[in-house]
Amino acid sequence: MSKLFTLLCLLSVVLVFSTESNAQSGNSIINPYLQVVLLDAASTEMIDVYATLRDQYSLDDLKQQTAFLSKKERQKEVVRILREYANVKQQDVRNYLESAKQQNLVSKIDILWAANTIVFLLCLKQFIISQKF
Repeated sequence: MSKLFTLLCLLSVVLVFSTESNAQSGNSIINPYLQVVLLDAASTEMIDVYATLRDQYSLDDLKQQTAFLSKKERQKEVVRILREYANVKQQDVRNYLESAKQQNLVSKIDILWAANTIVFLLCLKQFIISQKF
């Protein structure tokens, strides 16, 4: 049951980030059952969240851009490209999470640039309540 709960929480956070403008305009796409589960979470419960952005750097593009390099140079260039890509694509989400961190809704924000993923601890109930779904 806890795995299901964690999965539902992860899905909800991804929906929150992908539909922030909808939430602000009053339109919610979170399933009513999921809303009940989220509201039943303990107010002090902290949940690990892995938010992987939809935008992923194309493997074909990486291959084309680094094919002419030696193995060592290629490794450095792939790291540089993926870090830069994550920095650009994650900027809005990072700003949003930093704001949430200032409100003690989120903590321990880590960046997994290779997968364009942001990992953080979320105080679930307080976060959802603050979003006014």
